[in-house]
Amino acid sequence: MSATDLYLESPPSQEDLQAYEERQAIAEAEEAKAPPRMIEGQEVAWAPQEGSQTAFMSCPIFECLYHGTRGPGKTDALIMAFAQHVGRGHGAAWRGVIFRRTYPELGDVVAKTLKRFTRIFPEATFNRSKMIWEWPSGEALLLRHMMRVEDYNAYHGHEYPFIGWEELTNWKDDECFRKMISCCRSSTKGVPRMIRATTNPDADSWVKSFLAPWVDEEHAEYPFAPGEVRYFTQQNGEIVWVDADWRDTDGLAGKSVTFIPASVYDNKILLASNPGYLANLRALLPVERARLLHGDWTVRAEAGKVFNRSWFEVVPEAPRGGVECRFWDLASTERELKGDDPSYTAGGEVAEGGGDVLCDGLCGGAVGCGECG
Repeated sequence: MSATDLYLESPPSQEDLQAYEERQAIAEAEEAKAPPRMIEGQEVAWAPQEGSQTAFMSCPIFECLYHGTRGPGKTDALIMAFAQHVGRGHGAAWRGVIFRRTYPELGDVVAKTLKRFTRIFPEATFNRSKMIWEWPSGEALLLRHMMRVEDYNAYHGHEYPFIGWEELTNWKDDECFRKMISCCRSSTKGVPRMIRATTNPDADSWVKSFLAPWVDEEHAEYPFAPGEVRYFTQQNGEIVWVDADWRDTDGLAGKSVTFIPASVYDNKILLASNPGYLANLRALLPVERARLLHGDWTVRAEAGKVFNRSWFEVVPEAPRGGVECRFWDLASTERELKGDDPSYTAGGEVAEGGGDVLCDGLCGGAVGCGECG
């Protein structure tokens, strides 16, 4: 199966196609609300904003991971990282692919490429059936999904000097990412070769281990500075970190990788046009707020961290009136022997009054159904 004709030879299911179209429609509606981008009083189709977008776009390192909170414009920067090399004389040698994990998720990427490319490259065409952008000068960008490592077979042996991964933590392990490294090459002299990825923080993702010197305070090499370079090679199918002066048996150096953090505060255009966006992030639950507003790679929803006593104000008495509700989580396991660790039954009363939600009568224990009440 060829990568170019992948969706002709193996079309998506009707369910996936419908989900894709819904996501694309939502993304296009959001794009329509975005204000025009202005530089010195002149409207431009797109330009990187100062800060993380500019650093990502100009990064010379082979592999660059663009991590961030919600809202800094990571997807825009990813597609434009490819587009900035179109029309530079590389022709058909400049060929790229951007992956999402599932087909419906491609709707977000397509919506952004349609808005950007139709203005910047009016001569370019998008083949909806093949999910590919093509330029008269020969350049091409494939938009693809890769759910399983077996999907790599459609790309084996191909040359993609540009490989992009959108929301890298959505993949449960590094197998797809690692296998595609071998495809990031070009037989044409002078063509840049690069792997680019965007991601939000996830403490339980393999990406955190990959980025540990930059994000994990417990790592021996922490803290690497943003933009600082590490080197790796692959041995027996595994990524192995090496020194800058390391060489393999053919005298080749390791591949370079770096990490650029991004923040919603980098996106001054978004914050100026939609100040409520920041309030939305601040209103998230604590774990999600730490990840998506503050870019925290260590926080996770663990026992004792989902709720914290300090988050709640204690009041002397509940207001009169309102709606009350008592609930039970009936684990209903009694402690029979010393050393047992049974599931606990838990219950509580919730009351709404005066715009506040109050919790009262919280209780729990290793008891059976007959003892609840």
